[in-house]
Amino acid sequence: MKRGGFNKPSLKRHALTDAGIARRNRVKSRIFGVFFYSLLAALVLVVFFSEYSSGAGAPKNFFGYSAMRVLSPSMQRDLPQGSLVVTQYTVPGNLQIGDNISIFRLDGSSVTHRIITIYENYENSGKRGFETKGIENPKPDPQIVYADNVIGRVIFNNLLIGQAMTFVRLNLIAVAAMGVLFIGLLAAFRMIFTTPYGDQPRSDFLVNDSPLVGFRPHSGHVNTIQDKGG
Repeated sequence: MKRGGFNKPSLKRHALTDAGIARRNRVKSRIFGVFFYSLLAALVLVVFFSEYSSGAGAPKNFFGYSAMRVLSPSMQRDLPQGSLVVTQYTVPGNLQIGDNISIFRLDGSSVTHRIITIYENYENSGKRGFETKGIENPKPDPQIVYADNVIGRVIFNNLLIGQAMTFVRLNLIAVAAMGVLFIGLLAAFRMIFTTPYGDQPRSDFLVNDSPLVGFRPHSGHVNTIQDKGG
């Protein structure tokens, strides 16, 4: 007698279960959310700094940091004209000769020059006084800077960012409109590509890498077909 039969086919569930798909969608949604709000924050910062870094008048101070643009070539070798300059408030006692500082002038404007001389207890005020100079200027600034008029020490400068800020400032409406449009497109892509696939149970299985839709294996014995040979 010859006994033969059909072996139970090897079943392989779909690579992504409903729970796995839902988990993946949540991760994608969170990643997109981080990117989306980072872009939105960047757009706000660009508009904000473009508005408040013109270099004219007193710059805005936020938690000790100020941003402004260099409007003249008096510091061209270190701070090229058009650069964005970021300063951090520093205790006047910690400033040193050679530091580049942003200061208030008596006319209400601000400028960024280098400290060349420090006067302790200037004019018996109990405070320091600073003599400053634009490194491209032939003479020091005519006025001694009181410690109270120091905005901060330069901690960062970049010409390309400054030029970009100038472009945004001159084209603020167009740049803002493009930013809003781009964010809207991102939101639309999010709606399209993060649609959950796990809303309905899946019953797809793969048998030998071929899908059998609706095939549900049962836990019974596998029937065998006997061939009776003579």
